[in-house]
Amino acid sequence: MRYKILWIILISIITFPVVSHSEYKHYDLYVKAHEMKAQKKYEEALLLYDKVIKANPDFAGVKLNKGNLLFEMGRFEEGLKCMDEYIEMEPDDSEGWYNKGTALMKIKNYTNAIVAFDKAAKLDPTDPEKWFNHGLTSWALNRHDDALASFKKIMDMEVEFPDAYIQSINLLFGQKRYQEALEICDKIIKKQPDIGVGYAYKGLCLMAMGRFDDALDVNKKVTSLSPESPQAWGNLGENLIALKRYEEAKSAIEKALSLNPQYKKAIQLKKKLK
Repeated sequence: MRYKILWIILISIITFPVVSHSEYKHYDLYVKAHEMKAQKKYEEALLLYDKVIKANPDFAGVKLNKGNLLFEMGRFEEGLKCMDEYIEMEPDDSEGWYNKGTALMKIKNYTNAIVAFDKAAKLDPTDPEKWFNHGLTSWALNRHDDALASFKKIMDMEVEFPDAYIQSINLLFGQKRYQEALEICDKIIKKQPDIGVGYAYKGLCLMAMGRFDDALDVNKKVTSLSPESPQAWGNLGENLIALKRYEEAKSAIEKALSLNPQYKKAIQLKKKLK
């Protein structure tokens, strides 16, 4: 039985707000650059940011936004240089470190990304996004316990951030730490009893543990909550095959294929029944 690990990477960049800085020269160009950026006129925006920086070398916010713009343009080396200049000017601002980490993460420079996320999370420990990317980067570095600790910090915040729960389950599942994964499944179910995702992961965990009788009611629950999900019906079919309830399994698999004729798992399960 094979399962895919779901990776969801937050790649949002924090943008310095456009606030009044009347002491800076060409502030109107700074505002105009934001407008150009919003319209995806990146080259025009870049030229405007450069004019503002030349006139105001101490205006940190321009460097933050120029760095973010360069990241959006895929010019990571230039963007990172610009972000480092911003961090040198504003070393205690978590957003510079976070944006640097996010850019490094996108280019798979995880070793340096984790350093940036460490700093960002320590400066702003109540922001779940910073801990989430910290967790994903730790996972990419095979620092699994660190990743779980980062995701747990989010779960302890009691904020609406389901990806922290899901990624914890995926990580634990990949390590065959099914009992720990089950405990997190139950937390999701407690928070969202009318949504199928917690039950779906719980069913997978129970099946991986060979607890097919326990899994059956859970997988049936998923199909009732998510009747249009081919995965739900496929998992139920797999569960029923394990219990040698082949006619019921056939019906579940046919339902999965009616929802998605290309669903590979259901196709494979159907072949098992022949």
